[in-house]
Amino acid sequence: MTTTNHFAEWAVIELMGHQKIAGFASSQSIGDQSFVRVDVPATARSKSFTKLLGGSAIYALTLVDEALAREYCAEYAFTPISHYDLASVLNERAEYRARELIRERDQERRRIEREAMRDESSEDFDDDIL
Repeated sequence: MTTTNHFAEWAVIELMGHQKIAGFASSQSIGDQSFVRVDVPATARSKSFTKLLGGSAIYALTLVDEALAREYCAEYAFTPISHYDLASVLNERAEYRARELIRERDQERRRIEREAMRDESSEDFDDDIL
């Protein structure tokens, strides 16, 4: 016999990586995987959103009343990742990589110039000996 316990409570959830999230938590299955679904309410600083958490990501789950969960959300202003955030991260990485490439190119130029100067000075030295 299969027993399904449906969980649905307001909670503050601590995640691995020293992160916390609060909202209305419930159980949700997708295929054969179970998740904790957290519906984070809208606040003055952020829109509402839903996040699915795998069980192994959860360090602790504290049941609270709705008022406390909403207060926690308002204080910490959780925000979901958006394509705008992802785009800015990718742009920052591309800019960083471009600066790295320029720095590497400049270092290579300086190395080549030093070698050329060394070669010139050794040729001058050879001419003096002859």
